Amino acid sequence: MELAHKYKIAIIGLGYVGLPLAKLFVEKGNTVYGIDTDIRKIQMLQKRQSYLSDYKRNDIRELFSGKKFHVSHSFEVIEKADVIILCVPTPLDEQMQPDLKFVINATRCILPHLKRGQLIALESSTFPGTSEEILKPLLEREYRTGGRDGSSASLFAGTDRSRVALGAVANSEGRRRGESGKHFVRKRSLWYRI
Repeated sequence: MELAHKYKIAIIGLGYVGLPLAKLFVEKGNTVYGIDTDIRKIQMLQKRQSYLSDYKRNDIRELFSGKKFHVSHSFEVIEKADVIILCVPTPLDEQMQPDLKFVINATRCILPHLKRGQLIALESSTFPGTSEEILKPLLEREYRTGGRDGSSASLFAGTDRSRVALGAVANSEGRRRGESGKHFVRKRSLWYRI
């Protein structure tokens, strides 16, 4: 199904989740602004080189071929976006819980550039409640005080299904253990409409 409307999408984090997501949206005719704070990744992409084992140089060239994919380390391009998707790393800490410092930092970095009507989604793998307990308060605090453009926010929430390894079995805490013995965490997203 092809969407009639094409969107401008900012993807924060161009790793194993963000770059394939960018490719998918570009293939559907949307304009994508890829943002990553890793300057090396941005420089490699600008040279049409890959840093992911799943992507060859030709894949990267093809991504840029339609002039619908733009990369930067600057968050200012968020002002152009209709949709903002956070795809930042959530490595496990010593207690085997997702470390949210990248999610929190990315959220703080987008705040000065948000405008009314944008949609924000968290795609980083994390524990249930991250969006409600971490992101929502940060966004509400910013927009309760008027936000960058002086408007107040309307926050709408939604949840998506987990993306975890096949054959994983869930326990009562929502964690999953795959064959490798590593924990996988149920992924739950909130979408915010500013």
